[in-house]
Amino acid sequence: MGTQFFWFYDVLLVAVFLAFTYTCTRKGFASGVVNFVGTLLGFTLALFISAPAASQIYDSFVSPNVVAQITYTAERNLPENAARTAFDTLRSTDMSSAFVNDVLLHDFLRDNRAVEGETMKLNLMGVNLESTGIADGDLAFFGLDTQFDFRFIDVGYIDISAAERASYELDDIILARIISYCISDKAAAKHDLLTKNLIDTLPGVTRVSRGTVDLVGNFLLVGMQHDTENIASLVDTHMVRPVTIVPFRMLVFGIIFATISIVVSAVAKAQDFAERFTLVERVNKTLGFFMGVAFSVVVAAVFVVSVSIIVAMTGDTVIFLNTMTIAKTYIFKHLYGLEFLNFEIM
Repeated sequence: MGTQFFWFYDVLLVAVFLAFTYTCTRKGFASGVVNFVGTLLGFTLALFISAPAASQIYDSFVSPNVVAQITYTAERNLPENAARTAFDTLRSTDMSSAFVNDVLLHDFLRDNRAVEGETMKLNLMGVNLESTGIADGDLAFFGLDTQFDFRFIDVGYIDISAAERASYELDDIILARIISYCISDKAAAKHDLLTKNLIDTLPGVTRVSRGTVDLVGNFLLVGMQHDTENIASLVDTHMVRPVTIVPFRMLVFGIIFATISIVVSAVAKAQDFAERFTLVERVNKTLGFFMGVAFSVVVAAVFVVSVSIIVAMTGDTVIFLNTMTIAKTYIFKHLYGLEFLNFEIM
């Protein structure tokens, strides 16, 4: 997914280094000190304050409203006992006994899966779940009654990202896609209700952070991996929080970084900081060069943080802006690999 353009990251880093080093060298030491102190202070404080601040904002103002809304819709339309029964059925489904075009699923995956970059492409035509035990369970919560025929299901082409495979078992992903298709195809009203109830909890929530399956498919995956005793907490913690906490942190980071940088620069200029240095021009330029190098490192760190924010927000699935492309770089990957510069989902 855009891995052939990996060189852009390294070229941009080098360009940043040369540009800021040259600028600081030309303007001299004093100007370099002002820019460096303001940027470094703003970046450091923003980096370490943004995470707890974003978490506090979400937990204090967003989470209670999300849980209340989900609880209301769940109590009205989605009985929790039925949900637990349905998810228990999915957990007990034996996908090793599933067939695709009369071939066992695991043999089908071995022989037919096509991987392009980080994305696995599968054509799930002629799916047969009759021998998996799913028909013996209760999927009424999803609008699939005991008369539903699990022997002939044509899901069609699906894409499974590396991020999804890293977060979930492949069998669970495929089962979630199949059931989501069945709900949509055979029980559209129930599918629409599930989607509406989940989306209504927070406008704009259309996917979890690590994956690109539809919202109901994500709900199935999350439910299969966690206790469904409390649906509201489940959805809030594993679906709503991941897609909102990173934008919150990005907003807090931007506000802190911009504010501190502007204030420090303004204070330094107001005190005529530059005029306090009466250095010989050559010495001034030399010191300016070293300040430029230091300043370039800080700007490069801001660049790394910006990329990590985008990767986190898009679930590592966007072309070019993904870890597979970054891993091919020569310089950028070493900075990106620094844990404190990465915006992880909290």
